[in-house]
Order: sequence, then structure tokens, then C-alpha cells
Amino acid sequence: MALTLHRPAAFAKTALGACIVYAVLTAGGCARREPIQPTFGMSEPSDSWMRVLLFHNRTECAVSAPGGFGVRDENDTVQVRFPDTSEPIRICAEGDRISVAGLFLDGAVILETAEPFVFFIDGQGYRGNLSLRVCEPNSLQAVNVVPIEAYLAGVVGAEMHSYWEPQALQAQSVAARTYALYMKNRFGKERDWDVTTTQANQVYRGLAAETATVRSAVEQTRGMILVCPAVGGEREIFPAYYSSTCGGHTEDSQAVFGESFAALRAVECPWCRAIAKSSFWNWGPVEYSIEEIHRKLTGRYPSLAEKLGKVTAVEIVRTGSLNRVTGVSILGGNGKKDFLRGEDFRLALDPSGMKLKSTIFSLRREGIVYVFLDGHGFGHGVGLCQTGAEYLAREGRTYREILSWYYPGSEIVRLAESK
Repeated sequence: MALTLHRPAAFAKTALGACIVYAVLTAGGCARREPIQPTFGMSEPSDSWMRVLLFHNRTECAVSAPGGFGVRDENDTVQVRFPDTSEPIRICAEGDRISVAGLFLDGAVILETAEPFVFFIDGQGYRGNLSLRVCEPNSLQAVNVVPIEAYLAGVVGAEMHSYWEPQALQAQSVAARTYALYMKNRFGKERDWDVTTTQANQVYRGLAAETATVRSAVEQTRGMILVCPAVGGEREIFPAYYSSTCGGHTEDSQAVFGESFAALRAVECPWCRAIAKSSFWNWGPVEYSIEEIHRKLTGRYPSLAEKLGKVTAVEIVRTGSLNRVTGVSILGGNGKKDFLRGEDFRLALDPSGMKLKSTIFSLRREGIVYVFLDGHGFGHGVGLCQTGAEYLAREGRTYREILSWYYPGSEIVRLAESK
């Protein structure tokens, strides 16, 4: 069913009532704490599980599990059971070995939970199992190995308000599932993990992000992913990017990330303004001195210093929809120039993305200071606009209609159909 484009009239947000009790560390909303729900998917094939990097630079951690857990090394030569973990068990890296409550193991260590298949590491709760290895002497790497649907329950509520409309949450679930499996298929074979817990991939907070509405959205779309036409007429899974507030128009993935996918094309989105926070819709001014710009750019891209010497000026040279900055010229003290995509430039200056909220901005130089003005939107602007999706859901659009608009030409299939 085609989605007819119309611009919203003045929009009055639905009253949500006052929150009396807040859930700790959820993405937002009036959610109560709940008993730990069962973990589904533990019997599913492991090739569909996600490996989520929790951390990689701690010397020790404390782990507990409501149902206890078993510990084994990767060769199954050492196995031990901890049936009672009401008191957290200390795990640490000592040289190239891992100590679990004083028991030393070599190589990777796998902690396998018992029902309800939940563990807590340094107080943070996750589903599934835990893999630990020494990534360098005296430094632990922790990876949560978790069924895809259980993983998504910890993503959707972290990436979108759990009190938003069910159809928006379902659209988010399909997009997040598609993105996760794309990243797993593309990068997971070359490393010990598939994705991180941060916005570098998609935010994952485990149990802290779960609510009944989030679990329902994930369950209602179980196994559903997006595919789009590929070269040769085949269908392919693609990185179903999404961001908070596109600012009125999404952007083509080629312009932002340097990769082209048939379903990641720029589309108009007049709806997000009705939902977005005012500080996300309009932001700035933000100032950086040329010295700060030099330090941040060369810190992230050392080759710039080698090629240009001192960065002495920057200039917008390419723009996309709504004048979104898609290319920046970098001038060096030696007279040479280099080029950065707009999103790379933004995140080099502000890795948090909380000051320079998007690449829709104008740039003015005032002496040794560059002023970023007329900021608009929040995020990279590719794919699903979350606030736009929420508006459409409130207007009665289904998650299928929402996904069809933001990922034009895409198709929803079941995981089994995509293989």
C-alpha cells in the first residue's frame, strides 16, 4: 500500500500522564520494573545469535546469574558449575590467563547460564551467555552471546521510547534486526564479535531497556528483515540505517557513508518536526577554533597530518538534501588539500554527536574560530527517521507502510526466505 505524502497540521502531542515510578536505565517513558521474563530463542541455531562486545579493556569484572552458570574453556578441557551466584563471582585477567573465582583457565572462557538464561556483569543485566578472553595482558574482553530476538529486546527500548506507538516500535524492530544481521554477516567473520553496545552500531542495554511493549514489538515481527534489489537481480540484506530526526528529508547512503544500496535513497519527511524535541530540530551555534579542528581531525585521521601538515582551513564543498553537508575540503599549511565526507567530519569533531547533532548546518569563519550555524535535525539522516515513524504510527500507518516509505523498494521477508 502506497504512503500518501502530506504535511502535518499543527500537532498537539498526546498527553502521556505523569510518571510516578521510573524504570532505571530505560530509554524513557513510564515503565515499571518487572520480574525477569523468560529468555526465548536459546534453542535456535547459533549462527543467528549475536555476539555483542560489552567491553575490552577491564582488568576484572563481577558476574552473577539468577539460575547459576557453568564455566568452560574453549576446548572443554575444564568445566565447572556455579549453581549459587547470589554473590557475584570475581573474574579477572592475570597475565594471559583468566581467573574465575580463583580457578585459572587458558584461552577463551564461556559462561553458560541456566534458566531464565540471564546474567549480570558489574550490575548490568543481559540475556544469553558470556564469552571472555584476554585481549592483551591483564585486559579482559567480554562478549554477550545472545539469541537475535533477545538481543533486539535490549536494542529497541534503548533506541526508541518504549511508550511510542506499537507500529513505530515494530518498524524499529525490523530495521534493527536487519541492521544487526547485516553487520554480523559483513564483519563478524573477521573478529570475535559482531556489534558493539553503542551508537557506533546500535545502542544495546540488555535487560535495562526491556518493557512489555518492546518485547511485544519484537515478538510481533519475529524473524522479519528487509531486503532490496542487488546487482544481477538478486535480493540482498542491507544496513537498515536509522536516526532520530532527519530534519525534513533523509539522505542517500552513498553521500553519507560512501556505499550505495537500492533501498537507502533520500526521501522527503515532513513529519518529524511534529514529534522531535526542539533542541533536536534546531541546534547551535557551536564553535571550534582552527586549532581544535586540527587536533581533532588529525587525531582521528593521522594521514591528514602527514599529507597536509597543519590544518589551516575547512570549507563545505558538497551538499545534499536540505543542504546537508556531504563533503568538506580540508586545507593544509603546505597548500595541499584533502576531502572528508560530511558525516566523517562531524564525528571527528564531535564523536558524541551531541554538539554537532547533524550535518545540516552552515559554516562561518570568524578569525581563528569556525561557527556552525543553522543546525537542523539529529543524526546521520539515512534510512528510517524515528520521529517521522512515530508521527506516521500515530496517524494510523502500519509498520509495513512506514518501512516502505523510508526504505523505498525494499521488501519484508522472513529470515528463512532470505537464505
